Amino acid sequence: NNLTDKVRVLNKLSTEMTLKDLPSKPDILVSEIFGTLLLGESALDYIEDARNRLLKPSTKIIPQHGVQYAVPIECPTLDKICSIDSWNGLDLSMVNSLKDTASCVFTKKYGFRMSTIPFKRLSAPIPVLTIDFATTKMGFAPVSKKFEVTATESGTAHAMLLFWKSTDEGLEMSTDPEDTKDNFPRDMQWGQALQLLDSNTDDYSAALPAPVIFTKGKKYSFKCNTSEDHVIVQFGVKGDKLVVAEKESSEEVKKESNEEVKKDETA
Repeated sequence: NNLTDKVRVLNKLSTEMTLKDLPSKPDILVSEIFGTLLLGESALDYIEDARNRLLKPSTKIIPQHGVQYAVPIECPTLDKICSIDSWNGLDLSMVNSLKDTASCVFTKKYGFRMSTIPFKRLSAPIPVLTIDFATTKMGFAPVSKKFEVTATESGTAHAMLLFWKSTDEGLEMSTDPEDTKDNFPRDMQWGQALQLLDSNTDDYSAALPAPVIFTKGKKYSFKCNTSEDHVIVQFGVKGDKLVVAEKESSEEVKKESNEEVKKDETA
């Protein structure tokens, strides 16, 4: 392309580069170090390091914005792959006690594309992490956070589906299955992540995972845990009972407070 005198390839990690490797601080930084999860390949870690050591304050970072989303889904196909009831008259249901409901598994490992199998979203997507790669710093978000969603559909939440969207000046790159239907390479390169859900998250005495049942219009709570660098994401189900319990607890606190006030006034 007659660019030999304009393009120089440095065979080293960005963390190994110094200003001595560059003719001057660059005007543009272009990167694609996203994983199946937005920060799965430590994109923020690398970009923040480059910002601090190699770039000018005005350097344009492309792409600049990214959001990691999660949404509870009903997917009978996934449930059939991950569950077993019986075989040839044998009750194998206890095998389900080994079901992994704690790990995010990439759809490529399941051997299918989410964009090619039927599933139903049971709520609006949850924006788990929102990042501006030009300004966001490591440690920008807590490692544990509770999200509350309102069910937009009734059904069984078999799993949490995770995908991301990256935007820059009107352009968008997305791993949402709706956006990858006609993009086989994107599904093979990134795909999505799935975490099976269990309503017995906090009940360690439960022998088997229990289904998470959504009722349209009701609120449900999820606790999202991440590693300190947000490379690993994991959800725990709290469910409708917690929301109700919190409201009841709040009412009890108010009642006790009012009773204390009355005692003080009487005294």
